Amino acid sequence: MMPGTLPFGRAGLALAALALLTCRDARQTRLVLQPGLSLSSKVKAGAVRSFVFELHRDQYLALRVTQEPPLDVVLTLQSPRERWVPIDTQSPIPVPELLRVVAPLNGLYILEVESSGDSAGPFRLEVVELRPATARDRLTAKGQQTLAQAEKLRRQNGETSDLRALPLYEEAVDLFAQVGEADNEGYARIQWARVLKRRNRKDEAATALRGCLALPAGAQSLGTRARAAMMLAEVASDLGNGAEAEAANRESLALWQQLGQTTWEAEVVNRLAHHASERGELAQAERLYRDALKLWEASEEASSAAMVLGNLASVYSLAGEPQLALDTAEEGLARAPKDMAPEDRAGILAQKGEALANLGRREEAQGVFSEALLLRSKGEPAKLAQLERRLARLAYDQGNYDEASRQFRNALTVLTTAQDWQSVIATRQDLAWTELKRGHL
Repeated sequence: MMPGTLPFGRAGLALAALALLTCRDARQTRLVLQPGLSLSSKVKAGAVRSFVFELHRDQYLALRVTQEPPLDVVLTLQSPRERWVPIDTQSPIPVPELLRVVAPLNGLYILEVESSGDSAGPFRLEVVELRPATARDRLTAKGQQTLAQAEKLRRQNGETSDLRALPLYEEAVDLFAQVGEADNEGYARIQWARVLKRRNRKDEAATALRGCLALPAGAQSLGTRARAAMMLAEVASDLGNGAEAEAANRESLALWQQLGQTTWEAEVVNRLAHHASERGELAQAERLYRDALKLWEASEEASSAAMVLGNLASVYSLAGEPQLALDTAEEGLARAPKDMAPEDRAGILAQKGEALANLGRREEAQGVFSEALLLRSKGEPAKLAQLERRLARLAYDQGNYDEASRQFRNALTVLTTAQDWQSVIATRQDLAWTELKRGHL
């Protein structure tokens, strides 16, 4: 054995320990806190930077961590007694993370700044406030921890965890309202609405979002209001409140434009086009879809650009231009990247199938619809139901009314559960015509 060489077992352990230290970036920076303290640091992908400082019981501390894109960080504080729930704000626009705490004990506290996912880069840590805690501070800190607990449950994506999260969101909203923290209350309402929507409690989700938009606009970030308006538009549309959905879309569009967020602007324009198409305003829908296409092309969003071509194909089908619809859908499929989500590719295939059916090429249409249904087999039930509606209409056109009735009923059950009332009304009308043909009406 060469001098200085470890035996294999000990070497393996040493390398494992070194790898762990490298990953966690276990160096701890000791801080002496004072208001206005500011320092710069950086964190590698998958790593953690740790800061140790002393706090006295009943001291209020507000720390702000500003990350530079593409870095996204998660903050976790450990007291002498416990490790608290991580703080990780979910926002389409990078925002600083703000940690507020009232120290429960005298002693050393450890703040971990962890990179989220594979992000990495520099950040700035600032002491915003350090002073004896007030009653308002205690409510603010409790609101943040309650919201963090709700968020931890939400990320588990399960029915039980969602149901446990809902009262925590409600409590956080109430705490932030008591101290007049409009932006935090608005954010908590948005996250609350996300879980309510996932549980198909869409009326309650709409109420939570309306509450967010009713808060003073000047006390909220533009990003918070833009998200709330965008979500309300989606929920209101599902509930059949077309006028409210249109107004909310218009508000979110103006905010995304003000923020210079081209991708989100394109998403809203695409929705406005969809609603125009539903109202039969096909020329307006075509113009808006073309606007969305330009925005997504400018943002190099290949999947979204392909999807909007599929949406354009639907407009041409409604306008009685099946060949143009087929050409546009095929262009969308040709431009779709290989890593495009299967359910999104299925949406374009569905438009191709619709065009083929309208051209009288029914066997080809059946094959394309079946391919789309297979791609969406693990997707959202409501989207699967829309495909089943198309297959039902194809069966109706072929005179197979029993099969059409079965598929319309399957789709109707799912769409009713999803509270997609506009589609429910349309499917009921389709089913009524089918039952008339079957001689049951």
